[in-house]
Amino acid sequence: MNDCRESGRMLAAHPAVCVTVGFLSAARPRLACAVASARIRNPSARLALSTYLLAPGFFFGLTARVGADLVSEPLLVPDEPPSLGLVGLMIDRYADADRCARRVDARVA
Repeated sequence: MNDCRESGRMLAAHPAVCVTVGFLSAARPRLACAVASARIRNPSARLALSTYLLAPGFFFGLTARVGADLVSEPLLVPDEPPSLGLVGLMIDRYADADRCARRVDARVA
């Protein structure tokens, strides 16, 4: 959640960009409310929605129904290789989890 808000702050630093952050679950504002708010503030602007979603599915389907003019593809698209940056991120996350598990195992032993 904080990463999303920080990304929104960084994007909003660009003078030509109006940014509203919204969430599909567990945080506020809800994505549909954020889209409605952006529409009210900028009624003639094209509204683009960019997500952190990994793959098509239930949550990606929700983004398609909130009323944005454009919606980014998920980070993993069927029949396309994953980006090297995403692969590197996943490897880093796995290594972090492995290190954490080893620390826990060392304390238990």
